[in-house]
Amino acid sequence: MIAEAREAFEYRFAVPRRYAQRAAAAFLGATIMRPGRVVLIVVAVLVSLLAWVAMSVLEGLTGSAPGLLGLSRWQTMSLLVGFVVMLFLLYVLVLPLSYRAVVRQFRAAFPPGTEIATRFGSEYLSTKSPQGESTMRYDAFGKLTVRDDFVILRLRRGTTAVVLPRELFPEQWLSYIQNIVRVVGR
Repeated sequence: MIAEAREAFEYRFAVPRRYAQRAAAAFLGATIMRPGRVVLIVVAVLVSLLAWVAMSVLEGLTGSAPGLLGLSRWQTMSLLVGFVVMLFLLYVLVLPLSYRAVVRQFRAAFPPGTEIATRFGSEYLSTKSPQGESTMRYDAFGKLTVRDDFVILRLRRGTTAVVLPRELFPEQWLSYIQNIVRVVGR
């Protein structure tokens, strides 16, 4: 496999300015800001606010009665709403902090002018950068996402992801890898 990797055609990419910012945005968009997660958080906030309003109206109609931990129903719902809103705010605040950290990592690993290269074989992807060379089997990837100008390959085991510029993936190889990842992911 390694000998085959050295003989395959090499696709090269020179890192431009603002690469780190674009790569970080694509990576975080594909991981943290997945539509399902955002919808779940928004629904949780709306449901808790709706429940809070309903409990306030109900308490106004029926009078105060002890609820959970000796608190009134209104106080219990206020705590719930506060907790959900706090989770939402943490999520919103974590995003910019995560973005800055990921930008720093990309900037340190790939300063402008750095060359990244890929080679493709029937069973592997080989990458080369100033950090070294790596050869990974396609069946090691559990998910492939194309976002903005980047290909994000998430390993099946663990939380590691490989983020590479889309320009390093010719269409035929990208389709080939997507098919393998789709079959392996089942």
